[in-house]
Amino acid sequence: MRVYAVPAPRTVAPDAQLADDRVAGDMVLFQRRSAGGRRPVTARQFAADVRSLAAGFLSAGIRPGDRVAPLAATSYEWMVCRRLRAELGGRVGYAISGGAPLGARLAGDLGALDEDGFLTISGREKEIIVTAGGKNLAPEALEDRLRTHPLISQAVVVGDRRPYTAALITLDAEALSSWKRAVGRPEQAGPAELRDDPDLPARVQTAVDEANTAVSRAESIRRFRILPVDLTEQNGYLTPTLKVKRALVHKDFAADIEEPYR
Repeated sequence: MRVYAVPAPRTVAPDAQLADDRVAGDMVLFQRRSAGGRRPVTARQFAADVRSLAAGFLSAGIRPGDRVAPLAATSYEWMVCRRLRAELGGRVGYAISGGAPLGARLAGDLGALDEDGFLTISGREKEIIVTAGGKNLAPEALEDRLRTHPLISQAVVVGDRRPYTAALITLDAEALSSWKRAVGRPEQAGPAELRDDPDLPARVQTAVDEANTAVSRAESIRRFRILPVDLTEQNGYLTPTLKVKRALVHKDFAADIEEPYR
């Protein structure tokens, strides 16, 4: 990882949440390989390295929407690149050397090489869905698009060994309250009572239709089910990094998963 020393046209704020070293600054997170063997890297040092890389990107004139191909020489540098991508919500292409095959897998990530040699990460290998027709689908792209709709809080795409893809959807509490006032529904009515109201599924369907424009017909969400509760870290369905605990969701909402296939 190159640390740029040229003046950056913008600065990275000291409190920018590129890596949260305030939680456990002196905790050792990694053992980094060096000429003298391995040395420990604390949370504080990791945060400093992520900020240094961010400053390098800014110094090089990189802006949101640009295609970036950092080449990591070690696993630690790879983690710095991944952390920067995750925190900034960016899309990073990874340049691969040595004739890596199409669809190369890196640390459990799924992706595909384009004609320029960029690898676009599309999901995690362990989360891949294989439909009954043999179609492989990484659910994160669809889920991310669904979550951009203001009424949707969380989305979990399902369909493993099923004839088509479906989705479990939870509603944002504030957006749902606004919708109820706009259409004259009782304020005390929750998702469990409203999910069979024809107007609410119709509104959610617009988000599903928009998400489906990014995938093929075989990958598209055919049906969905609105869950009676949201998925949050507080009720145990999200990790501290706000990733969905898919196995737990599949277990606790098994009946709701069956509903779209009836």
